[in-house]
Amino acid sequence: MVSGVTVGKRVKALATKAKSEGWCKGKWPRTWKAEFLTGTVVEKVERNWRVEWDPGFGAGSSVIFARHLEWAVDDHTGDAAASMSMSTSVSSAAASRPITDPGRQQISMPDPPRASTGSAAGSSDATPTNTSDDELDEDDGPNIDNPPFDDTEAAAAADPGSDPLKPHGTKWTRVQGIPIQPQNMSSTRAKLIWPDHGQTSHKGPLEFFMLFFPTSFLERTLELTSVELAGAGRRPISENELYLYVGLMLVASLFSSMPLEEVFRGVDDGYTFDVSPRLDQFMPFTRFKYIGKCMKFATPSDSPADRERRGDFWAIQPLIDSFNACRRAVFVPGPKLVVGESFCPWCGRDEKHHVKGCPHVQKEKRKPMGVGMELKNVACVTVGVLLCLEIVASTDEMHHREHWKPQYASTALMLRLLAPFAGSGRVVLGGSAFASVQTATALFKLLGLFFIGIVKSCTRWFPFKWTQEYNYRHRGDHVALTATHDGVDVRAVGWGDKKVKSFIATCGTTLQGTPHEKRRWRNDNDGTTQYFTREVPRPNIVEEYYDGAQTIDVHNHIRRGAGLGLEMRPTNRWEMRFFQTFVGMIEVDAYLAFKYFRDPNAVHRTFIKAVAWGLIQKGLAVGQRRQSRSTRPSGGQRSPASNHTLKSLSNSRYYVRRSNAAVAQNKSAPIPALLCRICHNRTSYFCLQCSDQTDNTKSRGIHAVCAPSRRHGRTCFEDHISDANVVCASSSDQATVEETPPPRARARV
Repeated sequence: MVSGVTVGKRVKALATKAKSEGWCKGKWPRTWKAEFLTGTVVEKVERNWRVEWDPGFGAGSSVIFARHLEWAVDDHTGDAAASMSMSTSVSSAAASRPITDPGRQQISMPDPPRASTGSAAGSSDATPTNTSDDELDEDDGPNIDNPPFDDTEAAAAADPGSDPLKPHGTKWTRVQGIPIQPQNMSSTRAKLIWPDHGQTSHKGPLEFFMLFFPTSFLERTLELTSVELAGAGRRPISENELYLYVGLMLVASLFSSMPLEEVFRGVDDGYTFDVSPRLDQFMPFTRFKYIGKCMKFATPSDSPADRERRGDFWAIQPLIDSFNACRRAVFVPGPKLVVGESFCPWCGRDEKHHVKGCPHVQKEKRKPMGVGMELKNVACVTVGVLLCLEIVASTDEMHHREHWKPQYASTALMLRLLAPFAGSGRVVLGGSAFASVQTATALFKLLGLFFIGIVKSCTRWFPFKWTQEYNYRHRGDHVALTATHDGVDVRAVGWGDKKVKSFIATCGTTLQGTPHEKRRWRNDNDGTTQYFTREVPRPNIVEEYYDGAQTIDVHNHIRRGAGLGLEMRPTNRWEMRFFQTFVGMIEVDAYLAFKYFRDPNAVHRTFIKAVAWGLIQKGLAVGQRRQSRSTRPSGGQRSPASNHTLKSLSNSRYYVRRSNAAVAQNKSAPIPALLCRICHNRTSYFCLQCSDQTDNTKSRGIHAVCAPSRRHGRTCFEDHISDANVVCASSSDQATVEETPPPRARARV
């Protein structure tokens, strides 16, 4: 991969990256995988480059990614050396770090002196690179850069005009500094609103989770899910059982590498090293699977007009609406907000290929799991809690949402997300996908909010070229400009770090802020490693941005990569995948709030365990746990308290009638076999008490179930007995969870 590709550059690429496999095999039958093409870059095509290959290859031209290109050896050797230096990222003993300004002189910032010669310097991270995590966040290189939310906004900035200080007619004036903050900025402190007006210091992990768990979608969800369960021959679901289901989801997420059936049923009873929590003591594995299969949040639209009104994601929109309403009711954010995005990974069917597929799937290569449903969101910088969600839908639907108009997509999105905070005077931080002069002025005029953002793509009305080419004499220098756009005073700041960064804002100053500490290490010849930090000066406006811009990324990391593995459980329903993300966001919000308001030293895994156990206790229907496999009678015998009798299908009225008919016609009797209602495998047994044999001409009323088998590990009959007993107990005992004692033994979570 090369950096700084422009028209006229000489490049090379593997032939297989530029041409088809068949063309390469025809050109080089034996070495086609290792052959290179060389050529000249002729034009940029969207985010790719068109390369005219040398005439000797007979390859014509190709459109190719910059990541597949390398500098050709026959030209631009200096660029090739620079590219090699960037890709290897190794700093030498006396080498300096240049900041290159196009058309300007090159500035060098020397590294600190080494303790000994021949040592290798690097970052303090475990990875062998000299760039720290903090520096990666600030450098914001091409691999983590945010593309513009609407390409038309970036295209509108293509020709700023001949005067770099008057782009698109907006005149900018350079100033020595911006020492004063605007008036009416918010100083609100983040706080929780408890329904019982209780004290936060008396609340535990479960209370925090239930505070952030929305309940407005529950009634409709329970009703629709119960209908689906009834259609599958299962009992309806209650609110307590839904909490139990969520608690078991959280426990299973702690064992993400273990098969779900093993999490519930464990391994063989005689296996010494079984570490499974055996969740079937709380809910049968089959019941858990059926709830996930039948969970439903909304009914389909009756007409195309109603479908268009409700949007592409009508099936899960109640979850988003309840989430947003809950956050407004229970949490007051601090003075600073940040806008970002989260991903719900989905690599299954989409609506283009199946009627039940996901309505819209986003694909972004820059994301670690960049295929799925994308959510734009707002978070509180102080606590880290998500405040509002909006799901990205098809282009047609996005064009019909509020505030949308051409070249206004990212601004319209910001206005929709931040509408609940209008007039509060809070500061909003935005990445390059949202930051523009247009967004900053619109937020101030229409919502009374201040804005700080880093500009990369949407440069219309912004002196981007001037700030990028300004001669920053030392690393950490900055330059400030002011202008009035659409009646709003805006300010631009360029900061000369390792790469120049440009900021647009309606607040913030250029007073000296806290220097950024770049973590470094060096390996000396004697085998020792020395750690040190390098401080880079930065103005207050840059400090304000980078101290909160990563908030949503941290939230995503905790949800998906730091102990919580909800989305790692496979499912063939995109609605359930979104529900997994939904529960994960709620759990992380509760954890971050608990850590900020209650216990700064809280451990995430311990918090998950406490919440999961509390939900299991809350969800137990009859005040005692279900009998686990390890405590059931051996030999597969049923409990004496149950009134279920296992019979052979040959004794059922349906097969007796068929056998008699076959004998009368001198034919062989049919083999009695039906599909088990639990595992859906063929079985020759049925439950006598649970079967309806009124009509002996059909097998629909026969409740087929597998007999206990240690050879095959089937526990279908035991699961059937427990499931049926819970129905009887819940219908006769309506005591609430508070009235029923908890289990004596603590669950192994």
